[in-house]
This record gives sequence, C-alpha cells and structure tokens, in this order.
Amino acid sequence: MHFSCFFNFTTPSGVLLSPNYPQEYGNNMHCVWLIIAKPESRINMAFNDLSMEKQFDFLSIKDGGKAESPILGTFSGDVLPSPITTSGHVARLEFRTEVNYDVLKVRDGRYPSSPLIGSYQGTQVPQFLISTSSFLYLLFTTDKSHSDIGFRIRYEKYDLEPCEDPGVPPFSTRKGLQFGVGDALIFSCFPGYRLEGPVRVVCLGGRRRVWSSPLPRCLICKHMFVYLSMCLYLNLFK
Repeated sequence: MHFSCFFNFTTPSGVLLSPNYPQEYGNNMHCVWLIIAKPESRINMAFNDLSMEKQFDFLSIKDGGKAESPILGTFSGDVLPSPITTSGHVARLEFRTEVNYDVLKVRDGRYPSSPLIGSYQGTQVPQFLISTSSFLYLLFTTDKSHSDIGFRIRYEKYDLEPCEDPGVPPFSTRKGLQFGVGDALIFSCFPGYRLEGPVRVVCLGGRRRVWSSPLPRCLICKHMFVYLSMCLYLNLFK
C-alpha cells in the first residue's frame, strides 16, 4: 500500500521527524515537508539523527518549495550530514522509501508455469484456496528490504542583514526608507538636472545583500549649463 503525507512548517524553529519516529517507518512512502519563512529570512537545518536503508530509502532537501527546485543534498544510510542552509526562504524535504516486494504466489500444479491461483502481500489473511490437482506450487519471494527509524532534523529561521544605506546622489531626492530584501528606493533629480542610470534600485537577497544596480547620477541639463554660464559671465564683468 502506498502512503503519502504532507506537512507545512511556518514557526521560527522546530523539529522534523520521519513518520513513526523513533520507531521504524514503513515501506512505499512518499512524504513532503515544506518549511516557509519570511521573504527576508533563510533556513538552517541540522541533523540530530539519521538511519535509513542505504541505497533504497532517500531524503532529499531542496532549495525552494517546488518539486523541481535545486537539490541541496540527498541522503541515505546513517552518516549525519553537515548543517544545510537555504539561499531562499522556503525549503522542501522529500522522503521516499522503497516498495516492499515480499510476495507469496500459489500455483495450481507442480510447476512454476502452472496456473496462478493466488498472489499475496501484507498482513491480510486470504480465503481458502482449492486446487484442481493433487499439487500446489508455492513461491515466496523477498527483496531483503528493511525499515529503520528514519531521521530527526531541527530547523531554525534567521533574518538576513539589510542592504547598506546607499546614500543620496548629489542634486537628487530619494523615496524609500527601508533597506531590507525586496525593498526599493526611487530617485529623482532637482529641476535643471537629468537622471542618468536607474530610477529604481532594489535590495537583493542571496548570501550577500547588495542593491540591484549602482546609484544613478544627476547631470546638469544643457540649457541649465548655458544659463549658469551666462550668469557667471555677467557677474564677472559687473
């Protein structure tokens, strides 16, 4: 039987446990955990325990909330990984365990090619079987799989440092007082000056906070330059 589960975590810190931890998890599982922080925050995860069937059961940690998000690490076995930190504000953990292929097959006859009259898995007791011959062929196949206790992961969210105050270019004004990730500053020039560069800059996320582009400059307009030159000339010859 296939078992699926899905969990959302929005608290500042917490503990993620594999299903049934510290007891053994089941086979044929697919579970997803999403850790969601504020856009200006990031997530750090540290393993306290890890014990899974190596090469058959896997835990993947992804840098984002989607199934196709970049993978930060895929783990199996019992070696504790180093702490993991996201570059964004969402982490996705996916836990998959192998399908249990233990099966008992019953055939009506003495050969492997005899008609199949029953195939059984799990714990449900089947009904009586009646053969049409004096032989029954029973074949029990196991995949050698086993479950383990899974994992215990503690996560913590932390806020990013803001961008530095970029200042105000000469002969300009600035709108915007916040310097956190995603905050924007808008610039405009004094009358008689023209803007060279972006009107708007945004504080970017990532591992280092920077503005989306260098600040603009305010350059004197041509007609303003002529006017000021004439004023200076007249003042010199008064």
